[in-house]
Amino acid sequence: MKILENVLNEELGQIFDENNQNYVSDRECLFDDNFLKLVVVEDGHAVAFMTLYIGEDFIEKEEYPIKLNVKKKSIYVWNGITKKGYEGKGYQTKLMDYMKKKFVDYDIYNVVDISNKASNHVCEKAGFKKILTFNKEYDGVIENFVLYKISATKDLVNEKWNIKFWWFLWVR
Repeated sequence: MKILENVLNEELGQIFDENNQNYVSDRECLFDDNFLKLVVVEDGHAVAFMTLYIGEDFIEKEEYPIKLNVKKKSIYVWNGITKKGYEGKGYQTKLMDYMKKKFVDYDIYNVVDISNKASNHVCEKAGFKKILTFNKEYDGVIENFVLYKISATKDLVNEKWNIKFWWFLWVR
């Protein structure tokens, strides 16, 4: 298993078609160079992917009915899907870990349908914190969502180091 970037778009389209479970609607992002596609590859084939949008204007692009002050250095998880038969094997968690390591100095956001138990579990396991809930209408139906966030981990690492440094000086 390896994680590659921006590869196997046609296979990603097939995974999308077979297993989006109506939680994800934007198939076109898979073929848009403005999105970063992280892809789990096994035996030369895609088994899971996560599509990322880099930018602070994701709320406007998604037309979410919320207001939030978002830093320029922000990543938004546009979508993520695992191939049928490969679910529950930790691929989305591995993609989250890859993303967090690659973008340590970015805030990372994810919006998840409240009824999508698996995706909510993956977010919470990855360290995302719920910052708000909201409703949005899709095709005449009101859907409920959670907005998750991980603050820039580089800042957290530096903050922990500073606390340890000052503790060390104080106890000496």
